[in-house]
Amino acid sequence: MKKVAVKKFDMSAAVSNLAVFTAVVVVSLPLMLGDQLVVVVSRVAYEGSSLIQDLANSLVGLFS
Repeated sequence: MKKVAVKKFDMSAAVSNLAVFTAVVVVSLPLMLGDQLVVVVSRVAYEGSSLIQDLANSLVGLFS
């Protein structure tokens, strides 16, 4: 009777592929968005600051 070898999942290959994909997306983002990049970045910064402010208010309310 033959034993069937189970191939283990190689996590380093998946992480490497994800890193390459992320680098390609980051490099191509200005080309895809063009003039809209400034609008997108400013909106993300605004939403991020709003989220941090909400978190700060929640923490102040929690600890006071």
